[in-house]
Amino acid sequence: MTNNSFPQRRKTYLIQDPYDFDALEFINRMFLYFGLRPVCLYTDVKARHYGERQFPILSSDLIETSIDIAGMPIDELAEQLRQAYDVVAVIPYREDTVELAADLVEALDIPWNDPDVLRVFRNKFDLKKHITKHDPSIRVPISRIIRTVDDVWENDPPERFVIKPNDGLGNQRIGIFERTQLEEIAAHVTSDPPTTWILEEYIGGTEYHIDGQIRSDGEVTILAMVEYERMELNGYPTVYCTEIQCHRDHKHFDIATDYARRLLTATGLRRSPFHMELKVDDHGACVIDLGARFASDGGTALFSRLHPTRPDVFAVAAHDFVSDNTFATDPVDFTHYDQTTAIMIHGISEADHVIGELAGLDFVEQLPEFVGWVSKPALGDHVPITTDLLSSPYILELSATAVSPKKKPEHSSTSFDRPSNCSRARCPSSFARVRVPMRHALLRRAGGLGTLHSTGSPRDESSTQVR
Repeated sequence: MTNNSFPQRRKTYLIQDPYDFDALEFINRMFLYFGLRPVCLYTDVKARHYGERQFPILSSDLIETSIDIAGMPIDELAEQLRQAYDVVAVIPYREDTVELAADLVEALDIPWNDPDVLRVFRNKFDLKKHITKHDPSIRVPISRIIRTVDDVWENDPPERFVIKPNDGLGNQRIGIFERTQLEEIAAHVTSDPPTTWILEEYIGGTEYHIDGQIRSDGEVTILAMVEYERMELNGYPTVYCTEIQCHRDHKHFDIATDYARRLLTATGLRRSPFHMELKVDDHGACVIDLGARFASDGGTALFSRLHPTRPDVFAVAAHDFVSDNTFATDPVDFTHYDQTTAIMIHGISEADHVIGELAGLDFVEQLPEFVGWVSKPALGDHVPITTDLLSSPYILELSATAVSPKKKPEHSSTSFDRPSNCSRARCPSSFARVRVPMRHALLRRAGGLGTLHSTGSPRDESSTQVR
């Protein structure tokens, strides 16, 4: 396979920087259902090198060709593709691939979504304006764009408010402030001068994410609602801790999902997955963020497991990316969904280090509630201080209903106070205790899972914890 060398006009689709498990699932489904191989577009030569080493499929005959596009004008890329291929789809499987997808849809005239609709999903302020324009009755946070500290005070901000990058992703660089925190506000806004920020009112209440698919006819298919538990740590107020699935009898399920359907309809998005973050307070539901893609960081397969009688989510999305269709349009059966409870556990690191030793992972993997690692810690991993989704040292999925029954460990699963069996990462100058940060109240609701934790030497100047 030679880079930038094209055969005669074969049907293909485009996918950007596909060194990601969700991208590999799409590559599999597009070949399985349509016999299509992708043109992979790489924005970073070094990242491509490591990605192809990690995922050999990206150098296999399942790939049509690969192009390094860093610095390439979109018109030049589009012309090169147009001469060689009949491009039937572009797959923006991750948040940072949506913008290029919109440009390619426009440049190649791919019959999918309006490119301008896609673009608002990478601009938090414009997205909220877009929603209000199409349905003023839908509640969205009051917000405005700021670029400097002076912009914060140009108009009186709310008593409590959020400042975050207008094109942010992965929960990065989010600040929550009281109006009196002048120094903290200034430090946050000046931390990265080129950034365009959005300042928006703080919405209280309980935070959830709702995930699903918008079909050809605009029908919003809800697949799951999940409650977030976040914590303030390492100087950041919204560090991921736990996510727990909500059943349909949850007190906020109807309120949140009805709101989600109305809002998604107002966006005009079609034939696309979605990931919506929202809160429910005394005034009802209110969107926090919305993506025209699946949930980030490899957790998408959960939504297939929650609905085992339905074709998997990647297959459905693949059909929608290619064309209008009637694939898997029957109502979703929630029977299994309401009989199981999935929990995502996010690891937390309080210092920057490299993992030099791992122990105890086998014990975790033998727990009857264990489903799998969304992101598994490995020797040699660089573990940064946890501040957002992308810096979690690991993500672990558990279920209150065993996916594949396993023999229970000698001790009951309701009491995992076994320090000697807990995972531990060790490096020469520091050690990390890896703990599962479950909360007893959450676990009681989830069906009585216990708590896995570790104890050990007191933390000192050379030690760190990954929880």
